[in-house]
Amino acid sequence: MAEKTIRTKKAISIEALTKIEGNARLAVVMDGKQVKDVRLEVVEGARYFESIIKGRRFDQIPEVTERICGTCGPGHLNTALAAIEDALGIQPSEQTMLLRELIQIGMFIQNHSLHLHFLALPDYLGFDNAIEMAKKHPEAVKRAIELKKFGNKIVTIAGGREVHPMRPVVGGFTKTPSRDEWNDILVEAKSLKPRAVEVARLFSKVNYPRFERATEYVALRGKRFALLDGAIASTAGPAVEKKDFKKHAEEAVKPYSSAKFASFAGKPYMVGSLARINLNQDRLGDDAKRCVAEGPIKFPSSNPFHINYAQAIELVQVFDQMIDLMENHSPKQEAPVEARPRAGTGVGVTEVSRGTLYHQYALDRQGRVVDADIMTPTAQNLHNIEEDLKAYLPPLAGQPDEKIALECEKLIRSYDPCISCATHFLELEIKRKPTPTPRHGL
Repeated sequence: MAEKTIRTKKAISIEALTKIEGNARLAVVMDGKQVKDVRLEVVEGARYFESIIKGRRFDQIPEVTERICGTCGPGHLNTALAAIEDALGIQPSEQTMLLRELIQIGMFIQNHSLHLHFLALPDYLGFDNAIEMAKKHPEAVKRAIELKKFGNKIVTIAGGREVHPMRPVVGGFTKTPSRDEWNDILVEAKSLKPRAVEVARLFSKVNYPRFERATEYVALRGKRFALLDGAIASTAGPAVEKKDFKKHAEEAVKPYSSAKFASFAGKPYMVGSLARINLNQDRLGDDAKRCVAEGPIKFPSSNPFHINYAQAIELVQVFDQMIDLMENHSPKQEAPVEARPRAGTGVGVTEVSRGTLYHQYALDRQGRVVDADIMTPTAQNLHNIEEDLKAYLPPLAGQPDEKIALECEKLIRSYDPCISCATHFLELEIKRKPTPTPRHGL
């Protein structure tokens, strides 16, 4: 008699995904080894940033939109400035762009050092959190704090404060670092660079799950490893100009999420460290290339768990990029380029810690925002995360629910998602009934 295949239908629900920024939950329905449904449910309330800035003057926008995220704030600031300057026809000076890149690098160091050591590493060393991990691996926690403090220092000296910098303005900077401050950062960068190499070597040896899925990758590509400039490259076809990004990228609403899900050229896609290195491996510096050559993981990689390793390689890359930038430039005080209001539409696209960030603003003749469109990296990655989960889950079907839940969380955490950043898209419209006019004498 032929054996009957018995399928057990079960639902796995993770009500609160841990060790990510923001609030989301995951619902999975499996029937035997078949995945019937996967829902990455973004449950945070919408934050309405695109509506909040409507009607505001162009010079107010960067200080509002940089508050979308406490970690990627410098990236939102730089991207908003780029979009506004594009709309106003402003060409920033070379020094302005170098200082913005320095702030962007500080943000990368802040984010990558914390995500890798505090959110990702405990998963692979068998600990629930970094506090438990610190008891047996204090050197990892110490290194993370050391690197994070240095990232804070870079953003503070170049931008004015470590969270939500205020010196960068439309057309330039209100204040430039002194030569002593500049040299202080440069000396510390050279002394801490070996720590970044340590991180890359550590994450090259991690026992990542063996999982691959063909994926579309999207990232900026320029003359060097691009953070602020370049065209938008992808594995879907030829590179496109920044202004044409939304001709290829689309967003759709899903009924269970307060964030939109994106597609590029009609497919889910990935942005972030793995996408950047897959598309820009030839743009890496010598030390980053050496780390890749010495390690067992090669690029391009289609394993989403390797996002962690790609972030570690990027740490080495941004240290080299920063040292090169600072050795070849001596800061000087200069006034911002004058910004005159005019009607126009501008686009800014940069690479922030978690991936490609898009801002677009339409201004009227008084320089006030009449329309805004912001696409964050996490919002772009949500669709691809769901597709990864659908492919990753079937071989885990026989495992206990707790094991399946942990593996799902590990995969989601590898994307380093910021759920809060993804929940700002909704239009806000308030209709009020007119207050009745009192009728006296009745």
